Amino acid sequence: MALQSPKNFSTQKTRIKLVLGIIIFFFFCLSLHLFNLQVIQGSREGEKVYANTSQNVDILLPRRGTIYDRSGKVLAQSVDCYRVDIRPAEIKPENRPDVASKLSQILRIPEEKILELFAKYYEPFPLDRQIDSEMADKVKSLSLPGVDILPSEKRVYPYGALAAHILGFVHPDFGFNGREELFGLEGIEAAFESTLHGNPGVVVQYFSPIGEKLPIPPSQMQPVENGKDIVLTIDTTIQNITETALEKAVQEKKARSGCAIVFDVKSGEILALASFPDFDPNNWSSVKKEDLQNVATQFSYEPGSAIKFVVGAAALEEGVVEPDTIVEDDGPIVIDGNIFSCPSEFGGPHGKQNLYQLFKNSCNVGFIKLGQMLGIDRMYKYFKLFGFGSPSNFELPASLGKITPQDEWSKSDLAAVSFGYGLEVTPLQLASAFQIISNDGKYVPLHIVKEIRENGKAIESFDFTFTKQVISKRTALQLREALKGPVEGKVPQGLDQYGVFGKTGTARAWKDGQYTDLNNTTFVGAFPIDNPRIGILVNINEPQVEFAYAVRVCVPVFMEIAAKIVDIMRFPLP
Repeated sequence: MALQSPKNFSTQKTRIKLVLGIIIFFFFCLSLHLFNLQVIQGSREGEKVYANTSQNVDILLPRRGTIYDRSGKVLAQSVDCYRVDIRPAEIKPENRPDVASKLSQILRIPEEKILELFAKYYEPFPLDRQIDSEMADKVKSLSLPGVDILPSEKRVYPYGALAAHILGFVHPDFGFNGREELFGLEGIEAAFESTLHGNPGVVVQYFSPIGEKLPIPPSQMQPVENGKDIVLTIDTTIQNITETALEKAVQEKKARSGCAIVFDVKSGEILALASFPDFDPNNWSSVKKEDLQNVATQFSYEPGSAIKFVVGAAALEEGVVEPDTIVEDDGPIVIDGNIFSCPSEFGGPHGKQNLYQLFKNSCNVGFIKLGQMLGIDRMYKYFKLFGFGSPSNFELPASLGKITPQDEWSKSDLAAVSFGYGLEVTPLQLASAFQIISNDGKYVPLHIVKEIRENGKAIESFDFTFTKQVISKRTALQLREALKGPVEGKVPQGLDQYGVFGKTGTARAWKDGQYTDLNNTTFVGAFPIDNPRIGILVNINEPQVEFAYAVRVCVPVFMEIAAKIVDIMRFPLP
């Protein structure tokens, strides 16, 4: 093997170094170029991308809260549905008959009506706000121009007309950022709108100039807050019993309207509140305006003799009479030129009577004399103490009623209010006042909301066990014993062993500035008498039958409801 000369070896080594240097220099230049592309120019291109993106604000609509009865039965809830929106400008005139025909077959809307809407509107409009997924899929499959399917929300009332005046209803309207939402119009739906509605969420997304969604995290986001749930004090079973009995009575007596309230006298919880005529909140748009009135809370009227338990309570509490005090009805009384009497058709004049007999006979002259013993100041004081003419904190819209200011009362006014004329009350106010008598003189506000829940947990509860002592327990006990008189011989077998007490009221209906020949009738009572638990008020207005008095019209309804409640609640025998 021949050896290389030192000169050749040196040349080869130099060549290797030169090649390696060239390779290193090449990779260095390539790295610089890549750095320039990826970092420097890439940053500039990214800035251009951000600069050319568009922002789209997506509104996340909240789910409306659910309304439950006291045992957890759903009375009102929201379910997913879909809305059909039309963009008339994108439907060519020659294509409109075909589009209308296809939509008509699926949505069951007359083709002629759809064509009228196409012609009437240029801006987008909702054709049908609430369709199910099956119908939505059918419309989507047609790929009709100018027809959009959007997610929506539908309010469902599973029990139909049951508790309609309590629940109310909702209607769709435009809320946050022009998005259509559900808003309460009547009842609990309206009174607790802010609680049930919730707050919408906001998501800001980025899109490229050609409308493609970019993988850029949202720069702003407000989480959606769903509406809170409401639990009512209502018992669905008792509500159904009450509504059935009320509707039957109103229809049989050919009355204009009526209501019934069932309440726990200790807690003030309303177990049923019925008003008739009623309506179906699932289809409220076809309801007459007058049928939307909640008779129990919004109808004010002269109660007649039903108010006499307040006069009796005041007289006992102030010590002007005792249960055995004799008050004589010896015929008509003339006060300021006005004649007051107990007509012979009601057994008058009634002669000498103790308190029990005064209530049993519902003697106008006797109660006028109690009012005179009390005087204007004390009489007015007790009407206010029992809540008449004053605003309440009841959860549903309620009338104030009407009571003349004290300084405007005359002797004749004092006589009139002593037997229930010259003032206006609502059935709710009358029931609330009777709660005091039934609860040993202690006032607890009647209420219809039990608690508010969020994510299944109670965040606010309404538990009223005691607020104030209006009259003494002694007075309440004496009065309850006297109030057995109006129902003597009228309590059906089975219920009579518990003991019922209460007061009837029949008063001429006032209309167009004068009294009519029709009556407004009321009975309010409670049971068991030794330890009252349940109070019931029944009010039926303008019954058009012979002998249209409360004892014939309202008392039987009370007894029917009470007897069934005893069975449901399994009251122990006294």
